[in-house]
Amino acid sequence: MHALVREKHMACAWQMKCFPQPDRDLAAAEALMKKAFEVVTAIETKLTEFAASPFNRINDQAGITPVAVDEEIWGIVQRAITFGRRTNGVFNIAFATVMRSKTPDDPALKKLADFRNIELDEAARTIFLPDRRMRISLGGIGKGYAVDQAFGFLRKNGLVNFMVNGSGDLRVHSLPNAPRPWRMGIQNPFDPQKQIGMVMMRQNALASSGNYLKKGHILSDRQEVMAATVQGETCEFCDMWGTFLMCLPLDEALNELDREKLFGILVDKNARVHLSKAAKADRRDTTDGAGALPSAAAS
Repeated sequence: MHALVREKHMACAWQMKCFPQPDRDLAAAEALMKKAFEVVTAIETKLTEFAASPFNRINDQAGITPVAVDEEIWGIVQRAITFGRRTNGVFNIAFATVMRSKTPDDPALKKLADFRNIELDEAARTIFLPDRRMRISLGGIGKGYAVDQAFGFLRKNGLVNFMVNGSGDLRVHSLPNAPRPWRMGIQNPFDPQKQIGMVMMRQNALASSGNYLKKGHILSDRQEVMAATVQGETCEFCDMWGTFLMCLPLDEALNELDREKLFGILVDKNARVHLSKAAKADRRDTTDGAGALPSAAAS
């Protein structure tokens, strides 16, 4: 027996699921999960770039005036920029400048599409895009952030043994005495109806990036990685890493995973599965209920 709630957010299918609770019936757990979806709705309303929103005011006022933002928007933009620096600009929230343009090959526009052009005033807590053509997007971090916030809401309200899944960005909770781990399938980027394998999790987060989940979400001039799955402590972290890895050559993506000792699964353009060293170690030792079990050829 379990409780399951499905809704659509951020143009994706979401679901929250939990097993029997020690202090409430499944109907009460389902009601709580519906309230958690209200958290997701509020975040989507605030952070969307596709409609009028507090975040999108930054884009609307590009080249005109700095925009004062609340602590939540300031924090997520700051974390995205910090990760942009960590990746030497590969992860770049200003890439929307090119992606949303009718003339993406314009050399001048490409120079503008750099997060380092964003002007931040910490004292006033304002964000300014100095050219009217600039745009920023939270597409590589926003969904993971929303999953984390919904997860945090459910934990704060006492839910246990549950999962929040935002169409491939997910986070799970298990009590120590839970009878079995969560079994999370990894989609095949060439055939979304099939899976390349399974990841078993008791805690933590997982995010998968790939054009098979949301067309056009990843854009890169040198795409060798067709799908990337990363496991970590938060979904926001995994979301950013998955986006970053999709934009790298395969060897470089694997090196980045191994440098940070991250659990990662990559699928290349020839449909081969590649595991990071941490994923290979979990594959060999699954006695704790956590591991990757790719069904396709893996290297």
